[in-house]
Amino acid sequence: MRKISLLIIVLAGLLVPAPAGGHGKLHCKRISSEAFFRGQVDPIAMRGEPQSMHSHDFFGNQLLLRLPQPELATYDQLVGGPTDCQNKTDSALYWVPTLMAGGRPLDPFSFIAYYRDFDRDLTGTGVEAYPPDMRLVAGDPQGTGPQPLSVVNWSCGFTSSRPGPYRSPVEAACHRASGKAFLTSHISFPTCWDGQLNDHATMGDTTDTEHVVYPVRKACPAGFPHKLPELRMTLKWDYQGDGRDVTLASGSPYTMHGDFWNTWVQTGLEQMVDQCINTSSGHPHGSQTVCGFPFPGGGGGGRSSAAATAAGAATDPALVEPAPGASGATDPALV
Repeated sequence: MRKISLLIIVLAGLLVPAPAGGHGKLHCKRISSEAFFRGQVDPIAMRGEPQSMHSHDFFGNQLLLRLPQPELATYDQLVGGPTDCQNKTDSALYWVPTLMAGGRPLDPFSFIAYYRDFDRDLTGTGVEAYPPDMRLVAGDPQGTGPQPLSVVNWSCGFTSSRPGPYRSPVEAACHRASGKAFLTSHISFPTCWDGQLNDHATMGDTTDTEHVVYPVRKACPAGFPHKLPELRMTLKWDYQGDGRDVTLASGSPYTMHGDFWNTWVQTGLEQMVDQCINTSSGHPHGSQTVCGFPFPGGGGGGRSSAAATAAGAATDPALVEPAPGASGATDPALV
């Protein structure tokens, strides 16, 4: 009798749905012409320089490259501008170096900005919105070797047999992948902030990267008490080669990096953080209006909202952590 009762308790526990993790999953789908999508300018790391060191592909805010002097763009000029992101209060700017295959620029067909708990937990508490005008860079533009997989990694996409994470496009080897394979890159930003911002009116490097660090053992280190969302950029290219001909405008794939300029409508950002991250809500992406949802027909590799809801947190690729250094493990943000 005792064994039967114990079995009933165990089975009952299995029937209780696991809490789904709150996070934002915001598709930013290019809707403007290429003239406003790619440019050789970097308004936060090389402010005032008419031409940056390499070409970038831009997502989100659509105003920057329409300005007469984009290298001198200001927060006030951009905040609340038109955006190609699903959440229309997300007027932030996101950009990465242009990727090339065989020496020719290759357009990404999907960009997703994931916003998660600062330590990647399934639920969040006490996470603060990025302060207005914060300017961050993740990854190493001068990298000469593999970057930490927790910062930059590559794969052939969650819908392929090679979901990664891998250290380079060559290691990803998408020519060997079955399923729906697309070269994919993931860039994760630091989440612990010391409460200071640099002077953004100066010329040159105006980024605030020196004021943020990555958490250590799921905690922010001393001197960095503010917990920010983890922004993870996920990009996909329609490429199924062996990776040997893949380069970036900044150099080898080891130089992959991402830039983020917080020109969100601040009230919209705060709402997203509160509803999508600081939550234990039982739906995988929080409120669809605020937190994002797949494009109709699964554009960019996303599942339908019904399928995502049915699958829950246990199979949501934006919520599952890879085993450290493991190839073929499920990556946190592969769709």
